[in-house]
Amino acid sequence: MNKVSDKSGFTPRTGALLSQPASELSVEEVDKAIDGYVARHSDEINGLIRLLEFTKKYPAYSDRIDRKNMDGHLTASALILNETLDRILLIDHRSLQLTVQPGGHVHQDDMSLIHASRREAMEETGISILHLLSELPYDIDVHPIPANPAKNEGAHYHLDFRYLWQTSEKLVLEAAKDEVSDVRWVSLSELPTLPTMQRVGFKLLQETFKKSQ
Repeated sequence: MNKVSDKSGFTPRTGALLSQPASELSVEEVDKAIDGYVARHSDEINGLIRLLEFTKKYPAYSDRIDRKNMDGHLTASALILNETLDRILLIDHRSLQLTVQPGGHVHQDDMSLIHASRREAMEETGISILHLLSELPYDIDVHPIPANPAKNEGAHYHLDFRYLWQTSEKLVLEAAKDEVSDVRWVSLSELPTLPTMQRVGFKLLQETFKKSQ
């Protein structure tokens, strides 16, 4: 696989530039992502029960991404690492008032979960180039979202597929001001101190430690 460099001179260690989505998003693609993740992370099965029950209850793709579905809906987010894999790009989310990874709802015209992850990351951070490190989700997280009367949305769950990306810290960042108050690079070592990033933070730190041995 050929490596791709951008104008900053950045060359990713692994993976390739995802310039175009591969195929139309389907129930099969979502289920394949879940099956692949569960096979790799069987120790996390208890935390995925709600997701597995949700996909069984809602076999239709349109129901799985419907924002009016208060049982929950699919979302996609991006865990974006720097060149040396020791810093991650995070945003301060305006409505949630939390520091989280960029991400959001899957749209009907998204061609894949990966495409949705990439689109949300670029929209919220202004990053122009991202390199995908794995076609399987690095993490799947099921978490509650509080009611938002301004959007006429009740409390519900986000079933979040988190994909791992790499980019250069030299690229210009530009927060999407309507949703994001700030976007910044954070050391992986800081993630356990952030309530919303603790679980995935420990996973990233553990994997980074193993690779350094």
